[in-house]
Amino acid sequence: KLGIPGEELNKVTYELIEPEQYQQRHVAVVGGGNAAAEAVLMLADQGLGNKVHMIVRGASMDRTNEANLKRVNALQARGLVEIWFDSQVQAIAPDKIQVSRGGANVLLKNDFVFIFAGAEMPRAFLMSLGVKIDKMYGQRGLGDDEESA
Repeated sequence: KLGIPGEELNKVTYELIEPEQYQQRHVAVVGGGNAAAEAVLMLADQGLGNKVHMIVRGASMDRTNEANLKRVNALQARGLVEIWFDSQVQAIAPDKIQVSRGGANVLLKNDFVFIFAGAEMPRAFLMSLGVKIDKMYGQRGLGDDEESA
């Protein structure tokens, strides 16, 4: 969650299941990773007629794989999506959102907000169940090409 006013409104969601139900709408996708990019790709489909804004907190989409990045950039080049970097949603209202962009607050017409800003692991809950959680900052975990001892 973003922890901002209006986030509890019914127009806010954290997943996209049926993109075809959003047609001729003003939608904002919040996030800069693969989940956000894939939502943009579905919502910006020309047949749906949506006006799509992608709100990215950072200066780039550095958590997006190359294929998704190329496809989103192609949609932007065709005018089917606007990507706002270095931007954050400040508040959500029934018919608009307030976005901090370039040091100014901008009001953007909006019907739906899709938030893909990452997830927070329920550490306390998992630990109460006896699950051991190791923090491995910058370390690679065991993968398919490694064997455990």
